[in-house]
Amino acid sequence: MRGLVVVSALAFAACSDAGGPAPVVVPQLAIVAGDLQTDAVMRTLPVQLGAKLTNKATGEPLPGRIVNWVVVEGGGAVFAAVTQTASDGVARQSWTLGPHVGNQKLIARWLNPETGEPVTLDTARAVATPDTAATFYVVGSHDMLFHPPLDTIAVSYGYSDRWSNSTRSCGGTRDPDGLTWVAYGGDPYGADSLVRPLRVDPVAHALLIEVGGYAPSVGTTAWLRISSSCVQGGTDSVLMRFDWQ
Repeated sequence: MRGLVVVSALAFAACSDAGGPAPVVVPQLAIVAGDLQTDAVMRTLPVQLGAKLTNKATGEPLPGRIVNWVVVEGGGAVFAAVTQTASDGVARQSWTLGPHVGNQKLIARWLNPETGEPVTLDTARAVATPDTAATFYVVGSHDMLFHPPLDTIAVSYGYSDRWSNSTRSCGGTRDPDGLTWVAYGGDPYGADSLVRPLRVDPVAHALLIEVGGYAPSVGTTAWLRISSSCVQGGTDSVLMRFDWQ
C-alpha cells in the first residue's frame, strides 16, 4: 500500500508538468535609479539610470530582456539605444543632457519581441541648468544717441554659456563680475569726460554710466569697451557707441 501511494504522487507530478498551463508573465517596467537628477546642460548625469523589468503577477525580475531607451524632451542622448536586463531585472543606461535649460525626459520601454509593439514603459526626468559663463553681453542696443545735456544711464549686462543659455554662474574669480572698461574717441576734452562709468551693481547686473559730462558738441562720437573676466577660460568684451545729436 505504501508503494502505491508513492507511485501515484509521482504520476500526478508528471502529469502536471506535462499538461499544466504555462506560467503567466505580465512584464512591468519601472525606473528604479537615476530619476530626478539636476546637472548642467550637456553633462552626463552622475548616477546611471536603472529600469527594472519584472513579472507583474509575481514581482520576480525578468533577466535577459532588451529595453529600449528614447529621449523625448531636451535634446539629450543615451550611450546606447538598447540595453539588456541583468540578473536582477535591471537594465542600466548613461544619460547625457541636451543643450536646453529646463525639464528633460527620457522613456525606457519594453517591446513585444514578436510584434515590436510597446508593452510597458516608464519615464525618467531630469532638470538641466546653465553651464558656466562663456560669453559677456549687454542688454539692448550697442549704439546710443544723446542730446547735449548730462545724462546718466544704467546698462544691464549678463552672461551666456556655450549653448546660449543665460547664466549667472561666473567662471572667473574677480569681483564684482570682473568688469573693466576703457573709453575711446570723443573730442579734445577726451572720451573719459564723455562716457564715465560710476559703479557696478553685481546683484542687478547693471553698470551705471554718466554720459556727456560737459555738453559735447553735436556730432561727437565716443566708444566704451566693457570687459569681463568672469567667463570660462578668459575675458570677453562688448564695444558700445555713444553719439550726440
